[in-house]
Amino acid sequence: MDPYQAGIEIGEALLEISPEIIFLFSSIHYDGSPELAEAIYDVMDNNELIIIGCTGDGFYEEQMVANVGASALAINSNGSIQWHLDQQQGVGFTPFEATSRCLERLDKSCPNTQFFLLFSDFRTDASEVIRAVASSTTKPVIGGMASDNFDMEGCFIYINREVVIDTVALLAVTGDFPFEIFSAHNLKPEGRVGVITECQSTTVHTIDNIPAMTFVEEAMGKPLEHMDTGTITANVMNADNPHIMRHRSLLLSKNAAHDSDIHLFGGIEEGERIQLCLTNPDKLVAEVEAVAAGIDQLSFQPAAALVISCAGRKHLLGNKNSIEINSLISAQNAPHAIAGFPSLGEISPVKTDSGYSPTLFHNMTYVLLAFGEAE
Repeated sequence: MDPYQAGIEIGEALLEISPEIIFLFSSIHYDGSPELAEAIYDVMDNNELIIIGCTGDGFYEEQMVANVGASALAINSNGSIQWHLDQQQGVGFTPFEATSRCLERLDKSCPNTQFFLLFSDFRTDASEVIRAVASSTTKPVIGGMASDNFDMEGCFIYINREVVIDTVALLAVTGDFPFEIFSAHNLKPEGRVGVITECQSTTVHTIDNIPAMTFVEEAMGKPLEHMDTGTITANVMNADNPHIMRHRSLLLSKNAAHDSDIHLFGGIEEGERIQLCLTNPDKLVAEVEAVAAGIDQLSFQPAAALVISCAGRKHLLGNKNSIEINSLISAQNAPHAIAGFPSLGEISPVKTDSGYSPTLFHNMTYVLLAFGEAE
């Protein structure tokens, strides 16, 4: 639990490959201490090393799924991959502007980007982050919102030697190498469809002209509690494009029983339609097993994989949560190295028959990015 000692252990374990970049994920328990990254730099003795990552509701690693501690994934591509890092503060109050500025700078300086990786403070309107992505780049963007131990109180982003809040961090990845993006989010909408009749950004006041919480509790058949946060998801449909659906998890306050509003991870607009989605652990397991089967169908051997999975999935899976990693390492074409974190919102395109969709913001979703070696 000592951040400097944890950084020393991570640095010593990765030193032999002389990494160009380290993806660093930790639980919230280091409380934003810069000593975690500083110790890695002390071991590596390389000021050119890039570190990027964030806190999560625990972490994922190829040997474990844990609630407390840190994991890291290091890559040395021998120069075949180029990494370009940028950041912008103010994502909390100006999510569109902060994300746009950061992406535009990177897109201008890195015209041959294959994809971007994005890590953001969760205390923002993620739908505005995605709107900025859509207006700034056509390249895939993969990432997630940093989190804590599901208290929704704070988070930290790791950017080289800095540990920051209220920030969006972006990494442009260029080079000639294969990659694949997988996402598992097959939530089934059930029950009544309602129309958002009054809302403000991520807060919904009324649905079908009744209190939003009343609508949700009638659909669920029970009153909601704080412990339900992240495990209940709504399917949101735009009135003009009913076939385009987005998932939004419910953020429930500790006083949820007395709150007539509902709060979402991501914004919504009046006139849009909403329908609750229900799932269960068996369905989540089946989704991850389908991703593992997809890895076996790849035309390349994954050298490394990053996993970003909704913290709500973790809590719904309970003691089955290790399947989110075990299914990957059991695949015949298993990645050589895996790391990641349980997030408070996932960012990725969806694979289609013609390539990838535009980048989307998800909830209750499992995202996997597989890196292959260059030819």
